[in-house]
Amino acid sequence: MRKWLLALLAFNAFSAVGGGIGVVGNAIGFPLTWLRYTPFHSYEIPGIILIVAVGGSASWALVALLCHVRSSRVLAGASGIIMIGWIISEVLLLHAFSFLHLLYFSTGVAVLVLALLRLPQGAVSRRMRGPCA
Repeated sequence: MRKWLLALLAFNAFSAVGGGIGVVGNAIGFPLTWLRYTPFHSYEIPGIILIVAVGGSASWALVALLCHVRSSRVLAGASGIIMIGWIISEVLLLHAFSFLHLLYFSTGVAVLVLALLRLPQGAVSRRMRGPCA
């Protein structure tokens, strides 16, 4: 289960950071009309929020889990909640729904569920091992 959580966190982190950069740099080219029901007049602020809040929380949880930090499951759960909140907010603000909303909502739920389950700690001693030791 730990490997699934690591994979989902990595997917969410890379997707959010990559998507945020694409949105801020206008490389994705979303029409401004999609923002008509939102308080935003450009994609810069939503893109920065996507990078920092969604991508940052997933990245932080991923590193914590890789480094066997005790609070890694809490951080992963928070990351899942942030993803779920981001998607719900996006759907409500844009008045739109797509397959990607379902995909990322599902990854948020999966991260939250996996974080709440008792993940096996394996042979990790009290001293950290691995890339963060």
